[in-house]
Amino acid sequence: MTKDRGIPNGSFCSPADWQLVEGCIAGHTGAWDLFIRRFGRLIAEVVSRTAARRKGALTATDHDDLVAEVFAELLARDAAVLQMFSGRSTLTTYLTVIARRVTVRQLQRQARSVAPATAGDGVADASEGTPPAADLTAQQEEIEHWLSCLEEPDRTLVRMHDLEGCHYSELARATGIPIDSIGQRLSGARAAIRQALNGGGDTDNSA
Repeated sequence: MTKDRGIPNGSFCSPADWQLVEGCIAGHTGAWDLFIRRFGRLIAEVVSRTAARRKGALTATDHDDLVAEVFAELLARDAAVLQMFSGRSTLTTYLTVIARRVTVRQLQRQARSVAPATAGDGVADASEGTPPAADLTAQQEEIEHWLSCLEEPDRTLVRMHDLEGCHYSELARATGIPIDSIGQRLSGARAAIRQALNGGGDTDNSA
């Protein structure tokens, strides 16, 4: 039985989500079912959108298989992926990163199996031969680091749109920004992140 970890100071994760993760790790009765009910739709949507950007619409069977792969990854090796969650982002952001990585990895494997002679045409799968979740914590911290260069509500806009896959209407409801202004705000926020990545000094994103 895994000992419950206390929620870290300054965690972005809500106490309820942290408790749910701990319950899944410890194998508490009903915890996994609740996890699926709470985050199943998110994971299904991330799979759909990630696949659509790479190969177009999926069949229902292929979609279900990819979603199952994500959940299998979450449970593998005594829920190692969930044990790596440190609360340095929201649980939604963390699961979005995982779902995208698993989906991309599976699509790359499928492409290689269908057309091995053209394997060199695509981008190499960096996760091949290594534990898929080995660098998730570092990637999670890097995402939050670059988001920290933004002020609210731009930080929320980028997180919800680029990481969580929310529509403009959802962003408008969450932030109060008019829907016809969201595209411009997102563009400005991404420009600020690029400036920070390039070592720029001024990351002020006030509209």
